[in-house]
Amino acid sequence: MPLSLINTNFSFFEIKSALSFMLNRRSLKIDDLDSIISEFFEDQNVALFPKLRYGIQASFESFGLDNNLIGVPTFTCSVVPHAVVKSGNKIRYFDTNKNNLTTEIFDNDVDIGLVTPWYGSPLNSKTNSEVNTFGDYSHISFLENNLYNSKNHHITFFSTGIGKPISSISGGIVAVNDKNVLTNIKKWRKDNDFGKLSNIEISELILTLSGAFLNFLKMDALKIYADNKGWLDFLREPLDKISFGKYKNNYSKYSFGILQSKIKSDNPDRNEVVNTWKSIFENTTIKVLNESDWSNSHLNLISDQREKLIKSMYVNHKIQLKKGSDYLCHELDPYKNSSEKSSFDNARFFKDNLVQIPIDLNFSEVEWLNKNKLEIKSNTIKHF
Repeated sequence: MPLSLINTNFSFFEIKSALSFMLNRRSLKIDDLDSIISEFFEDQNVALFPKLRYGIQASFESFGLDNNLIGVPTFTCSVVPHAVVKSGNKIRYFDTNKNNLTTEIFDNDVDIGLVTPWYGSPLNSKTNSEVNTFGDYSHISFLENNLYNSKNHHITFFSTGIGKPISSISGGIVAVNDKNVLTNIKKWRKDNDFGKLSNIEISELILTLSGAFLNFLKMDALKIYADNKGWLDFLREPLDKISFGKYKNNYSKYSFGILQSKIKSDNPDRNEVVNTWKSIFENTTIKVLNESDWSNSHLNLISDQREKLIKSMYVNHKIQLKKGSDYLCHELDPYKNSSEKSSFDNARFFKDNLVQIPIDLNFSEVEWLNKNKLEIKSNTIKHF
């Protein structure tokens, strides 16, 4: 059974529920959806955006930052520095921690440090910083916001898609402590035409229906093949320019209905999936980074033979592994002339050795993995 890292695991039941939500909530406004999601946050209020990158830009501008110095991880998604630049601010890049993927240490002269527990990496609770911070938690589940003490930041960013290997059709969440700042963010959202609530976007319907058909017909091998060939790269952001990708200004009732269905879905325990993979990699040179204090939004491995591991798992078992990220932001074309103090040794190590393996599995995939774990270990992992 092919195991895909690309999460398009939509079901026809979820699509039906989303369409029902759309048709039966005709009077809803986006502020109503904000209130529903706020219930998942303790002492914070939220604003939804059709894409989180717009919410990040809105947050910097609404917080009164203009031509300020922002501390940004070099090991993060490219749209993060793009949002900083688009908000009229300056960037200084920072390295990850040595023992994990998190960036949380900043020079005292930066105005805002963007704390980033990348790919579910934990925060160091002993770290004390005099720098004001925002939190970029866009690659963990917003349902785990208490795990990361998100209230400690002035503003925190979340995605609505767990894992989010390509994109989340349900957009992003900006969580705010200060109600005055939230008011400014919502005003920015309205003034910049991101506060509209449509019924459905055609692109969302195509994506969810395509995913549902692929799952129903058990054609994950086709999805893996297309992604490995680069045919899905059009869904990702360009790296050679400061761009937010395809413009999307409407949040839809349909996408929110999908989100609600995902929250209510009965899914396999991701901790059990992690433990199964750990048993497969035990006594090998492959290190599983995820420990008990990590969010299991991604399953992160370290291997100095990454290309061999990726090829072996695909050829022998049709299991898709991918590099976590194959770039550092300070080396991208729009930023490579910036003057940086750090050599970014930690981030460079993780960029060169990090690999991710499927964790967002359905029940039949979990059953297959447990049944075949000894064979996978014997045929593939013994060489590492």
